[in-house]
Amino acid sequence: MDRNLQRANEAFKQQQWGQAAQYYEQEYQTAPSAKINHLLVKSLFEDHQNKLAYSIMMDNLNSYLMDSEHVILMVQVLLANRQLLMAHILTATVTQLPQEVGG
Repeated sequence: MDRNLQRANEAFKQQQWGQAAQYYEQEYQTAPSAKINHLLVKSLFEDHQNKLAYSIMMDNLNSYLMDSEHVILMVQVLLANRQLLMAHILTATVTQLPQEVGG
């Protein structure tokens, strides 16, 4: 496993969101993937870097529809960025939303 990824995962586990985001961003730039995108967006969101979280989430938006955990994160990021219409459309059109989102 890549050293940046190890550091990012360790910081993530310790809820050191800014540090995790920094390492995940380095990893995402060299080897982008849906998994790293999700971890980076979660870290940025938890570190209150909402605009950057939104921008990176939009790189791979469809991957957030694969499971309830990521749908919840997607709605949280949308709401944090006042993307109310997009959040409303998502919650109105996606079937079987997680209870946390209002499904």
